[in-house]
Formats: sequence, structure tokens, C-alpha cells
Amino acid sequence: MQSGLVLNSKLPIHSLPTQTGMSTQPARKRVKFRDVTIGTRFYDPISEEYFVKQSATLAAMVTGIGDGTVPDEFEDDDTVGIDE
Repeated sequence: MQSGLVLNSKLPIHSLPTQTGMSTQPARKRVKFRDVTIGTRFYDPISEEYFVKQSATLAAMVTGIGDGTVPDEFEDDDTVGIDE
């Protein structure tokens, strides 16, 4: 089976055309976990998942394998992201 994609092997890799706009990340503001209000959804760059803050130290994962029912512990000074 032959693919319809043909690459010119003489071009350097940085010269190959790329697709843009396919997977854009939302604008994200960096904040400390302590500054996130309870009930707010935030992004954890360590796990690369979204959580919802439940208390001063706990948040539940709501993406990936998380269904929002199992809390995970965060430290006050952990840096997280809030989508803008």
C-alpha cells in the first residue's frame, strides 16, 4: 500500500511545511494553588491534567482518568494554570 505523501528528502527538516492551528493551547495564566478559589477549574503542569479545587489543600482531577471524585493533595506554593 502506497501513501499519497511524498517528501523531498533534499530539504532540511526545518524547511518542511507544517500545519498550524491544529492544536492550539488556551491562554493560561500562572498562579499559585493558594490563589485558586474553591470550585475553580485549573491546569496542573506536572500531571498535564485539569483539576477542580475542593479545599485549601485538595483538588479532584476532571480530565484524563479523573472523574472528579478522587481528591489529590496540592501545596500552597504549587504553580498551576488558569485558562483565560
